[in-house]
Amino acid sequence: PGSVVLFGTEVLPTDVTSTTALTAIIPSNLLTTAGTVNITVRNPDNATSAPSAFTIIGVPTTSQITPNEVVAGAPDT
Repeated sequence: PGSVVLFGTEVLPTDVTSTTALTAIIPSNLLTTAGTVNITVRNPDNATSAPSAFTIIGVPTTSQITPNEVVAGAPDT
């Protein structure tokens, strides 16, 4: 087996695309909570790379709409 990508502690299915590149897909179930997750690479000899931070941004929310009503056909506000 070759090198693998770790998303936090989760081992991701990893394709070794060249001697200097890997490809891994992060499943959506690992992206449900906002925060920062470290991504590392573990080589076949168990050596692990330095972590790179991956930020998951929370879902935007609306806290206020102004104006909160308009007259039908009114010009843009």
